[in-house]
Amino acid sequence: YQKLKDICTWPVILTVAEKNVLMEKVPRKICLNYFPKDHKNRNFSEVYYTRKMSNGELIDRQWLVYSKEKNAIFCFPCKLFKSGSGQLETHGFNDWQHTSEKLKRHEVSKTHFKAMDTWTEARFKAINHSNVIHLSEKLYIKEKQKWKNILERLIAIIQYLAEHNMALRGSSDLLNTPNNGNFLGLVELMARYDSVLMEHVSYVKAARHRVTYLSKDTQNELISLMGNRIRNTLIDRIKAAKYFSVILDCTPDISHEEQLSCIIRYIYIHNGEIQICESFTGFLVVKDTSGLGLATTLKQHLNDCGLDFTNCRGQGYDNGANMKGFKSSVQAQLLRENRKAFFTPCGCHNLNLVLADIANVSPKVVTFFGIIQRLYTFLSASNYRYDIAKKHLKLTPKTLSDTRWECRVESVKAVRFQIKEFVQVFEEILTESKDAKTYSEATSLLKEIQFFPFILTIIWYELLVKVNRVSKILQQKDMQIDVTISFLDNLLKELSTFRENGYHKCMRTAKVIAEENNIIPHFLQRRVARSKRQYDYENVDESIKNEEEQFRIQYFLLVIDRAIESFKERFKLYEDLKNNFGFLYNFKKIKNLSKDDLLKNCNNFHILLQDGQISDIDGTDLFEELLSFIQVLPENNQSCLLDILKYLIELKLNLVYPNIYISIRILLTLPVTIATAERSFSKLKLIKNYLRSNTSQERLVGLAMMSIEREISHETDFSNVINDFASAKARKVRF
Repeated sequence: YQKLKDICTWPVILTVAEKNVLMEKVPRKICLNYFPKDHKNRNFSEVYYTRKMSNGELIDRQWLVYSKEKNAIFCFPCKLFKSGSGQLETHGFNDWQHTSEKLKRHEVSKTHFKAMDTWTEARFKAINHSNVIHLSEKLYIKEKQKWKNILERLIAIIQYLAEHNMALRGSSDLLNTPNNGNFLGLVELMARYDSVLMEHVSYVKAARHRVTYLSKDTQNELISLMGNRIRNTLIDRIKAAKYFSVILDCTPDISHEEQLSCIIRYIYIHNGEIQICESFTGFLVVKDTSGLGLATTLKQHLNDCGLDFTNCRGQGYDNGANMKGFKSSVQAQLLRENRKAFFTPCGCHNLNLVLADIANVSPKVVTFFGIIQRLYTFLSASNYRYDIAKKHLKLTPKTLSDTRWECRVESVKAVRFQIKEFVQVFEEILTESKDAKTYSEATSLLKEIQFFPFILTIIWYELLVKVNRVSKILQQKDMQIDVTISFLDNLLKELSTFRENGYHKCMRTAKVIAEENNIIPHFLQRRVARSKRQYDYENVDESIKNEEEQFRIQYFLLVIDRAIESFKERFKLYEDLKNNFGFLYNFKKIKNLSKDDLLKNCNNFHILLQDGQISDIDGTDLFEELLSFIQVLPENNQSCLLDILKYLIELKLNLVYPNIYISIRILLTLPVTIATAERSFSKLKLIKNYLRSNTSQERLVGLAMMSIEREISHETDFSNVINDFASAKARKVRF
C-alpha cells in the first residue's frame, strides 16, 4: 500500500481492501517549516488545518489533507467516496490566495456533509471491527500461551516416564479415578502444587466433554513428535559426519513380531570435541527375515531418514547365516550395492562362540558345566534351600545361558572362590533334609565338588576371565577397530602362553584349595584298559597310565587347543581387515616401512575405497601426506587412531592432511560389536512387556527413542514441538 501514502497518488478506482485501509486511519497532517510558494509568492499554511468559529473556538479540520508531491490540498472523504467534481475532490486545490474562501464554501456544502457522514460511519465500523480482531488475537495469544504452559508440563511428564521405561496409561483414562496410570497420576500430583495444571484439572472436571489433551491420542501425538525431534537431531549429526556404519540385530517381541534394531555408528565432531557415537534410529517390524528382506528394510529406513547409503562404510551383525553369509545374507546384499560397506562380525559374539565351541569339546567339559548348572537348579528350585545358600554364599550361583556373554564366567566364579562355603551349604541341607530325592541330589553334588579333578577343572575360570575381560572392553560404544585388533592379538598371545605354563599354575592353585577344604589332592587311579594284540602288530599300544597326565592331555590341552583354533577361525575377517588397513593402525610402524611398501599400501587402500571412478581418498596424496605427517606427529599422540584424529582437529591439521583425516574417520566408523543393538533390546522388553503387548509401533519407537537416547533427549529443545502443537490446538477453542 505504498501508493496510498500520498493522496495525489491514489488510484483512480480504489479497491475494497484499499478503501478499508484508508478508512481505518485518520489522515496525517503534514507540517513543514517552509511550504513551497507559487508564482504569486503565496503558500499553504498550517493555519488552514483548523476552522475558527464565530465565538473564537477552533475546530480541527480532520478531512483536510496536504500533498507534498503536488503542493495542493484535498478533502479526504470527498476524494475517497468521489462525492463531488471540484478541485478539492479530484486533482487538488492550490490557489493559495483564495484558500480561506474555498474551504469555507466546501465544508458547508451538501456533498461534503454526505461524504463526512459516510466516512464517520465507515470509520466507526472499521474501528469496531479492528477492535474485535485485536481482542480475538489477544485472546488467541493468551489461549496459545496457556496451552503452551500446559504442554511444557505434559511433555516433561512424558519425557520422565519414557526415560524410566514406565507405563503411561492404566486401566482408566479419566482423572481422579483408580488405576488411571502414571501419566494422569503425575498430572494429578503436579496439579496440587502447580497453578497451571491446577487450573487445567479444574477446567477438565467442570465439563467432561471439553478438550483436555490428556487422552491416549494426545499422548501418542506428543510421543511421536518428541521421538521424531530426537531422531532428526541424530540424523543431522550423521549427515554432518558424512560416513557412517550400520549395526543391526533382530529379536521377537512379546507380541511375536520380529523387531529389527537399527544403530548408526559415526564420528561426531562439535566445538573441537570428538566422539565416536552409536545412535539408535528406530525399531523396524520385519516380515521377511531373509537376507534380501532385511537388506530391503534397512535401505528403506535409511532412505526415510534421508541418509545416503553410498556413504555407508561398515556393517556390523551377529553370526546368523542370514546376516553374515557370503551369498544371500544382508552383508552380501549390501556389498553388491556398495562395495565400500565393509563387514565386521561382532567381536563379543565371536568370543562367546569360541567359549561355546570349547564347552562342547569333550565329555569332561560338558560334565563340568552340567555340574555347574545342577548346582544352580538344585538350590534355586526351593526357597528353603536358596535361603541356606544365601546365608553362606556371598556370590550366589548363576544359570548358564547361550546368549548372555558373561554367564559362564559368573557361574564358574561363584564356585571358584566358594568351595568351602558350598560344602557348608550342602552339609546343612543334608542335616535338615528329610526328603529322599533332595538328600540324594545333595549327596551327589557334594561328592562332585569335593572331587579333586573338579577343583582342577575350575581352571576354566582363568580362561573365562581372560576372554571376558576383552569382551567387556569391546562392548564400549567408542571402541575402535585398531584397538580391538590389538586386544584380540594380545588375547591370542595370552592363550598361547597359558597353554605352555598355565597348567602347572592351575595345579598349584587347585592343591591349595583342596588342602583348605580337607580334600585329597590327587587323581584316582583307574584300571588300565588293555587292547588285544594282533599277531602282526610289532608294538603294543601304550595307554596313558598317569591319570594326571591324562587329564592334562585330554582336558587342559584339548580345551586350550580348541580355544586357539576356534579363535583363529572366527576372527579371520579381522585378520583380513588388519591386512587391508593395518598399516594405518600403528603410525609408529609407518616410519619403519620402506617408501615402496608404504606407497603400495596407500594405493591398495585407494582401490578399497574406490567405487567406479570415485574414491574417498587419493592413494598418492595419502602417501605424500603420511611421509610428512609422521615427522611432526608427537610420540604421545601415536597410541591410537582416535588420539591422532584429536591431534589433527586440535591443530586444524585436517586442512593440511585431508586424506589422512578422511582415512582415520572411515576406520573409526567401522563397527566392533553389536552391543548397542543388544542393549536396545533390553529397553524393548521393558517398554513392550506382557502388560503393554498391544503398544503400537509408532508409540514404541517414540518411547524407545527417549529412553535409549536420553542424553540427546535432555539436550533437545522441544519448544518448536510445543509451539506447533499449541497453535494447532488453540484454534479448536471456541471464543
